[in-house]
Amino acid sequence: MKAVYLVDGKRTPCVKSGADLKEIAAPYLGHYLIRHLVDKHGIPSDQVDEVIVGNTGTPAKYPNVGRIIALEAGLHKKTSGYSVHRNCASGMEALSQAYDKISSGRSHIIFAGGVENMTQMPL
Repeated sequence: MKAVYLVDGKRTPCVKSGADLKEIAAPYLGHYLIRHLVDKHGIPSDQVDEVIVGNTGTPAKYPNVGRIIALEAGLHKKTSGYSVHRNCASGMEALSQAYDKISSGRSHIIFAGGVENMTQMPL
């Protein structure tokens, strides 16, 4: 098995439900983090293999949050992106899948994590 390294981590801001971020859809909370990490570490946008995003409250307008985040972050259009859904552990599942792909040699650079906007989820 190939060694896997976690290079950096960032998180989206947390605010009270219904407050400052209530109008921002989940994909737009996540894409700027990836762009920041790409720029900070000098990663060529066409070298990212995949974006895997945990998202339990998938917005109807954005059925594949991972792909939207990859495109909005300015990654190359060949970079695949997908979303995983696992109540209370979607972000960890995304990290687990990224680990499996890198350790097996199928991928080299993957952005993985989770994103939600609970205010926009119907109750």
